[in-house]
Amino acid sequence: MKRKQFFACLLAMMVSVGTISTTTITSFAQEGGALPQVEQGQMQTAITNITIGGLEEPVPGQLLDFSAVVTADKVDNPSEKVSWKILVMWVDEDGKTFTICPSDRKVYPVFSFFVPKEYVYKQAALTLPEAATKIFGGKEVVTIVDPSTSLSFITCVDGPGKNYTPKEKVSTVYADEFQKNGEIEKAKRKQLSGELASTIAETPSTSEASTIVGTPSVDESQITTGQTPSDATASSETVAAAEDSSSAEDSSSAEDLARMHCQKKAIDDIGIEKLGPLVELIRYTIQPQAVNTLINEFPCFNEALENDGLSSNIGFYVYLDKDNVSSGAGVTSSYPDFVSIKYNLKVNVAEYVYVYEKDNNEYIYNPDNVDEYFEYNSETDTWELKRDKRDELECDILHEMMHALMFDYTARGMNGCIKNSEGILVKDKDVEFTNWFCEGIAVAVQNPYQYRNNDFRTELYGFSDGVYNSDSLVDSFANNEKLTLSYGEKNEDDNVYSRYDTGYLACMYLGYLAATNEYYRDNYGIQEDAWIDNEDGTRTINTEAIKLGLNGILNEIHGYEDENGEWTKYSLDQIICDLVEDDAIKTTDDYQANFILSLDGSADFCAELLQSYEDQSDPENDNYVSGSLIQTDDLYAGSPLVDEQTDAMAFAIIDSDNPGTEQYAESDAENTFLDGGKTLPSDEVNVEGDGE
Repeated sequence: MKRKQFFACLLAMMVSVGTISTTTITSFAQEGGALPQVEQGQMQTAITNITIGGLEEPVPGQLLDFSAVVTADKVDNPSEKVSWKILVMWVDEDGKTFTICPSDRKVYPVFSFFVPKEYVYKQAALTLPEAATKIFGGKEVVTIVDPSTSLSFITCVDGPGKNYTPKEKVSTVYADEFQKNGEIEKAKRKQLSGELASTIAETPSTSEASTIVGTPSVDESQITTGQTPSDATASSETVAAAEDSSSAEDSSSAEDLARMHCQKKAIDDIGIEKLGPLVELIRYTIQPQAVNTLINEFPCFNEALENDGLSSNIGFYVYLDKDNVSSGAGVTSSYPDFVSIKYNLKVNVAEYVYVYEKDNNEYIYNPDNVDEYFEYNSETDTWELKRDKRDELECDILHEMMHALMFDYTARGMNGCIKNSEGILVKDKDVEFTNWFCEGIAVAVQNPYQYRNNDFRTELYGFSDGVYNSDSLVDSFANNEKLTLSYGEKNEDDNVYSRYDTGYLACMYLGYLAATNEYYRDNYGIQEDAWIDNEDGTRTINTEAIKLGLNGILNEIHGYEDENGEWTKYSLDQIICDLVEDDAIKTTDDYQANFILSLDGSADFCAELLQSYEDQSDPENDNYVSGSLIQTDDLYAGSPLVDEQTDAMAFAIIDSDNPGTEQYAESDAENTFLDGGKTLPSDEVNVEGDGE
């Protein structure tokens, strides 16, 4: 049965009650009254004064509120509250369901009510939220009970579905649909202690709501209207069935995920109806797809996974900072006890929701363009990011998960720490990678020629009239220190060109040197040439060869057991010394000081690399190739990720045990802090300058 019909089937019974003989129906007026006492069973807590609250009043054009909060007093201790969440559906008089409040018709709330198994009510009055009583407008309120599930549905007579004639056993269908689509809200995993009430909504006081007589029953013998029900306990089987019907594979609906992972400020400012689907998308699709793509694309990460060298989990936090969008996402490592390391993925949602204007290399928030990047999908009844912003988000998270994988795989270099003989982490700046290497290699898995062509396609990088010129590139670097690799190591501000743009080129050049080096080709499966000669005389970079070259570099830094069972690793210093055939280049610092400016072959490579991207692009139609190491069949694809929910092979996002705050997950990766880092400690030096 279609969703738009099952409500009508159920609710039309209010017009012709006699047609439904298997459903308990209780009607009552919207005025106060007491319920008869119910005997308390073992291990049950007696409750009274049941109130439904937390329901927002419908606003035309806005998303409707799909949940409410039930609160009650404990009989033995009236000052102590208990609470749980229930689902709310919205139906018009024709029996159609809505997620957005229409402006041309009235919609009515239908509450899916139950009392958890742990509780039993005594002499309770049931109070509806003020928003519902306003909509009902004095109409008789009815409860419709499905005996097979112990669920009850509360709404008004002569309202929802009144124009529809029922054709099937509607109460069971209704219960099934609530379980399937609403999951009876995942809150039942956590409620029973009242903990969710404070994070969801403030329930209206008794003075703000209308009190009604009646509460649902599971007694099939009560088929007449006006009778008082006797029990409303939902069975554990019903709860379990509802939980198992979740569309997400973990434990939460989209809105619950938002409450779990999002800063309250972000929820208040943007709205949970928009943040919920976005958080769900990141947790179950974008982030795991990013992790799995990198593991599949880089053999070194795949090998690390097989040897338990990657963390199982990562924390996740979404926040809002309109004044700082230099990075929309970030991975943070922390080692508060100096023994273990913990990880967290953070997303500044402001970058993807609000419009920013670039002014002198700074992004300025434009309050007049709020929500431009969200659009409503009527087919899925959800708010979504527009495609270009989603692509940007996917590429940013791909970038950050590259960092996360390297935090484990090359832990010394990424964290700037070594482990002493007692297993304590000790800071050591010498082993810490340069910023341009960390950022440049992560940019290389994004779509840099799409997202950074406003930087590259300028005179800063030797571009003019569709052509990149190596001499112009060198001149530009000589006259603009901010472009050089060294600048980003000395300055924390205004370093985007240095760390990200030039850092990307520097890492691509290292990958090229490795891809054309005999040792790396023999040991890391590099069979193809680094350049592809085209029939028209142009050349195209072979990103697969460059990627395997960088894979080999990461593997050499990480280390491996040699034929004698000894752990052998090489520093970035040693690798650069081996790859660069220049007596003046002995260390990473030498490389960064001379890259493009005087390092033979580097400027020519960069100009030709960028030119190969330009030749494949279609600037007139604003179509640019990605420039990423991760290629798809579509040259102009905004993201290489697959739009499909999946499980992460590593770094799976965990539930937050303190909703609304940053959550870190401790790394359980093995063989960490054994890599060569940037510079090997003096007591660990292999044969300097010899990577073979």
